[in-house]
Amino acid sequence: MTSIDPTHSLPFDHANPEDSGESPDIPLPRVLFVSVNPFSDTSNNGKTFASFFKGYPRDSLAQLYFHREIPSSEVCENYYRITDEDILSNLLRPWRATGERVTSLASATSPIPTQAHTVLKGSQTARLLRQALWTQVRVQNEQLLDWLDAFAPEIIFFCGGDAAALYPKVTALRDRYGARMAFYITDDYVLPLATKNLAVRVMRSWTRQVFQDVTSNADIVLTIGEHMSRAYKREFGFDSIPLMNMVELPPAMPPPTVRKSDRTLTLLYAGSTHSNRWKILSQIADSIERLAGGGVSARLLIYGPNPDAEALTAVDRPPFSEYRGLLSPNEINAAISKADVLVHVESDDPASIAATTLSVSTKIPEYLASGRSILAIGPRGLASIEYLAQHGAALLVEPRHPEGLDNAIDALAGSPGIRFELSMRGFELASTNHDGLKTRRSLWHRLQRLVA
Repeated sequence: MTSIDPTHSLPFDHANPEDSGESPDIPLPRVLFVSVNPFSDTSNNGKTFASFFKGYPRDSLAQLYFHREIPSSEVCENYYRITDEDILSNLLRPWRATGERVTSLASATSPIPTQAHTVLKGSQTARLLRQALWTQVRVQNEQLLDWLDAFAPEIIFFCGGDAAALYPKVTALRDRYGARMAFYITDDYVLPLATKNLAVRVMRSWTRQVFQDVTSNADIVLTIGEHMSRAYKREFGFDSIPLMNMVELPPAMPPPTVRKSDRTLTLLYAGSTHSNRWKILSQIADSIERLAGGGVSARLLIYGPNPDAEALTAVDRPPFSEYRGLLSPNEINAAISKADVLVHVESDDPASIAATTLSVSTKIPEYLASGRSILAIGPRGLASIEYLAQHGAALLVEPRHPEGLDNAIDALAGSPGIRFELSMRGFELASTNHDGLKTRRSLWHRLQRLVA
């Protein structure tokens, strides 16, 4: 494993007083954050978005979003929501206002069942048709414009993902208010992809076109990591600034768990099982079962959204692995503090690789700051795996390598020194690249300069 270079940091370089954000001479600008998902304490993108604005003046932050989900973060109090149901209703009753103001106390009920949403989300054709429907979103409706006029945004902070229909609408809002635009990219939906699926090809072509329009006109472009920034520089020629999830660091690294030789090694995975991650988690369960025959006691605990039936059968295999449901932020933090090893997984099938190549998982900074060692199973070349490998911040194993996985879990179970070394490197990396207090101030100072 390599040592961490203490001089390495994201381009938000806190050694530069210009970007420190200390003692600002002008007020922080009014920011309208536009995205599919709302600020959240639990969902991945929503957590990342919220981490950017912890402590930001609430009267200077508003969010327009397009999802049935209810916001659950305290960073913002001013929300406007437009859902699929709103758009369908508006087609039938065009005189009806599109969307509504919501709070964290609002209801997430919908005439479209959750299971139907899940099925439709997994269909590429349905996703394309959804974007066709979203071209009918009326952002120029009186109720929404009254809300926007009252807020008068100075900066529109946009994260559109593959919601191609929203890009020109957000650009129109930017023009209406003469606002600056910050464009944030968390996943790749635009690089060439070898696929025979016509819906995917059409969706990717459409997204690429609107993506290029926005990146060529945005005042600042931010990405989820350096891997993505380099790839987009090569492909499109624009410069961008890596900005990953931020965390609140404790004053010192949390003490390691104390594990006696006869105590079961607890591995913990926090996150979703989609993109075939459940298959890698199943491989960990297989390894734990094999090691049990040799006297190595370990178990994998899985926390996150409900897996589908096939995934649940594969990963919920007591006593080797257990699916324990979705926890609140405080509950998952408590579970992490009791774990010996935290697990990050990425699948190596072509579709999953295409979806995750440039992305860095939201939970990685949280893992790094926890003071727990990390076991990462995934193919080399993915941004998240390369990030951990570059800094020696995890024990790495390739998927479908049972002997390597057995050796890794056996080493983690038998050597507290390995676990402690990984924990130290991870915490140092979190301190360097993910300190919320420092990075937020730098980001806010950049936003100030956009309107100065």
